Amino acid sequence: MKSQKGLFGHSLLMWLVFAVYVAMAPGVSVAQEAVVLVGSGSSVPVPLYNKWAQEYNKRNPRIQMKYVPAGTSEGIKLISHGDGDFGAGEAQLTANERKEGGLTELPAVVIGIVPIYNLPGVHEELRFSGELLAQIFMGHVTKWNDSPVAHLNPGVSLPSLPIKVVYRPGGKGSNYVFSEFFPRRVPNFGQTLG
Repeated sequence: MKSQKGLFGHSLLMWLVFAVYVAMAPGVSVAQEAVVLVGSGSSVPVPLYNKWAQEYNKRNPRIQMKYVPAGTSEGIKLISHGDGDFGAGEAQLTANERKEGGLTELPAVVIGIVPIYNLPGVHEELRFSGELLAQIFMGHVTKWNDSPVAHLNPGVSLPSLPIKVVYRPGGKGSNYVFSEFFPRRVPNFGQTLG
């Protein structure tokens, strides 16, 4: 189930290097008691950014860092409009976003996004392939005991229950990751949903 960008993973985009550069520049906080560098974007890296901020903030009380989880697209909008110092997200910037916002993207963190499921009465860990997940999201595989699921999970007693898919709204990084991954596994994925 690996794509060219890793197991459901994409680099989180972050302009932290820029923020650190600005923070180290001479004269940044001459007239203020403290400078607060604010980042926003995906909620996935919040624990990591909070830990980084906690450690960074101990080193220099005059320069503080804060990260606000607002979603990947919202983070891009905020940084593009100058309402923040750095952003993070799973979606790559478009050429237009880079040009109009004067933005630079840097890979900072590699993540893994995996599907989760809740199947009462089944205690074995189920296996899925990229193709099977795409078929489930397209509505071609609709029951837990359908043959593609059973084929990947031999020996597991699968109930004849409907699979209920939960979708993330547009603009969320995990939505982007799956939307980029599935067409690589099933070429007509986008056309079928379309």
